[in-house]
Amino acid sequence: MAEFLSADWFAALGSVDVATDPALTFRLDQSIIGRPGGDVRYRVTLAAGRLHVDGDVGDEPADASLRLAYPTALDLATGRRTAHEALIAGEVRFSGDPARIQDLAAAIGAIGSALEALRDDTTWP
Repeated sequence: MAEFLSADWFAALGSVDVATDPALTFRLDQSIIGRPGGDVRYRVTLAAGRLHVDGDVGDEPADASLRLAYPTALDLATGRRTAHEALIAGEVRFSGDPARIQDLAAAIGAIGSALEALRDDTTWP
């Protein structure tokens, strides 16, 4: 079992098969603020129908970025809340190209599916 937001957890998240348009390429940076042990920033990339997760966001700019507090990230990952609920409540800050919102919806859906697949194999705080 991998601990939530650990390197092993990122690797497991990136190994989950997701259903997404193979033509879609999208880079989403996520910053989790206020995590015990320090903030976390990572990149989720959808490319060629696969989800890739990397703890090193690198120099290439993302298409969009999300910033959220650790308790919100935990609620989303465990399924206690949906991304839509957190966005409506103002608990997730979005920045990026608004024209790519359609892609963001696909990316969030794919990430949500991957998170759901990992829930039983994750060690939660």
